[in-house]
Amino acid sequence: MIDKDIFLLQSLWLPVLIGMVVLWGIFLWKEYRSGSKKWWLLKAFIALIAVMMLALMILKPLVWEDREKGVGAILTHHYSERQLDSLKALHKNLHLIDYKMDGLDKKQMDSLSTAYILGDGVAPYDFWQLDSIKTTYVPGDVSSGIKRIQYDSKVTLGDSLIVQGLYEKPQQVSQIILEDSGGNGLDSLAVTKAEKQLFKVRSIPKTTGAFVYHVVTKDSLGVVLTKDPLPVQIDPSPVLKVVILNRFPTFETKYLKNFLAENGHEVLVRSQITKDTYKFENFNRPQATVYGLTATNLADFDLVILDGSSYATLSSSSRRALQTAVESQGLGVFIQLDEAILRSGEVFGFRLKRNKEKQVHLPQWPKVKVSVGPVLFAENPKLQPILKAENILLSAYEQRGFGRVSTATIMESYPLVLEGNLAQYTYMWSRILSAVSQKDIPIVRWETENYMATPDVPFQFSLRTSIVPPTVLDALGQPVALQQNVSLSEKWSGTVYPQETGWETLQLAKDTTAVLHYYVAPSTSWQGVKAYDWRQQNKRYFQDRGTSADRTKEQRPVSRLWFFIVFVFAMGLLWLLPRLEGN
Repeated sequence: MIDKDIFLLQSLWLPVLIGMVVLWGIFLWKEYRSGSKKWWLLKAFIALIAVMMLALMILKPLVWEDREKGVGAILTHHYSERQLDSLKALHKNLHLIDYKMDGLDKKQMDSLSTAYILGDGVAPYDFWQLDSIKTTYVPGDVSSGIKRIQYDSKVTLGDSLIVQGLYEKPQQVSQIILEDSGGNGLDSLAVTKAEKQLFKVRSIPKTTGAFVYHVVTKDSLGVVLTKDPLPVQIDPSPVLKVVILNRFPTFETKYLKNFLAENGHEVLVRSQITKDTYKFENFNRPQATVYGLTATNLADFDLVILDGSSYATLSSSSRRALQTAVESQGLGVFIQLDEAILRSGEVFGFRLKRNKEKQVHLPQWPKVKVSVGPVLFAENPKLQPILKAENILLSAYEQRGFGRVSTATIMESYPLVLEGNLAQYTYMWSRILSAVSQKDIPIVRWETENYMATPDVPFQFSLRTSIVPPTVLDALGQPVALQQNVSLSEKWSGTVYPQETGWETLQLAKDTTAVLHYYVAPSTSWQGVKAYDWRQQNKRYFQDRGTSADRTKEQRPVSRLWFFIVFVFAMGLLWLLPRLEGN
């Protein structure tokens, strides 16, 4: 209303001023023609006052008024009527603001000193609009549905796709199903009627590409209640050229070489029989032998696996060749834990400390135990984790030039195969080997906070690249604005606003192979997960946050009644003066 009045005041003042002058001029001309000169100046002044009052009634001028700020309730999805009623009882003039995820009205926010957010909360990209207001977040009642979901959006062919989550209040749900892109059920889980239920479904992808799986919930009659997309990229499994060096044959190496060979990798195994006698085994490759390590024979491999004893007995020239191949050629090295490492507490630059644990549970399979050695990784900022279990780092790697070196505190993994836990064994070794054997450092590394985007909602991404400055193009070939990180010059971040659902891409202009694939899901997808994430972010952001002045100044239109009273009084005087003049 005030904005409309200001617009009228700005647009009408000139024609009204002209009209006022014309009207006053007509009055003066009429009085002059009447021939009466008595009180002429007085009547002209009174007429001017009357015309001015008439003009002010049309223009509706504004005045600044000091006013106390109010208290507002921002109503978001799943807000509690009970909580709203309590706020209404506490604040008699409570302003209600219905939030529709399209921002907050600045004028409304400026009129508030305190705001309460009820329900699931406002979108994180709208937090800044409440920075100048003392804000309290009051979460509503938790609704039924999937609240948390966790899975790897990129899976190597042959690895397991594992989907875990939390379902709150599953009163009507009977079954949770993992479906492929064709709607075929891959795995399912019966749901109990508990207040909360953790669930896990899995599948092993059979082909490569970008697919959209679905997590489906059904009731006891088989009626679909929800169906949410699960975008997954299945990457081809690379064929590795591996050499395994062991001081003596072990069951751990036996099952590891079988695993590598069965998955199509080229493997050469050298096991020491006596002091000067070695046994060689070749799988998926021509027969060959390796005695000392040289730049020539190491160039034929992507990955070297050796135990601590074999590393300790390497000659100085073999160690130099191994180190050079790692740093210059991108060779990967994995050191198997053995008694030699346990005694020294250090191998290939990794420092270890004592640990009492003998077995740990894998996080994806809480009933499956893995044997670990009595050691832990010592603190090292260069370590990059590969596997964790129960807050214990099981395996990690360190970047050394173009290559990587790694080890693990896992003492024996082959019992997993003997106990029928082949999927767990495959998952564990696939993660380790794929992390260590990456010879080529990509020109760009993409990072995203969310596993999928939503139409018309900002999707943030970042990239690390040596190209300065990088140019990122969207699916239409348009450049995306980037911001450089202050501390890390090679890190850049940007934001896009996808419009359509489906797979989208971002790519580096100077390298069309450096592509980020991301999926844009319908806005109705994963409502429970979004609500849970928003609740957590609202709780953290609005905890004891924001202060605001209790009073503000605002423009208010002056009542036209006062102008009308003065106008009537002036017109009455103009009517009375000629009669007094006649007497």
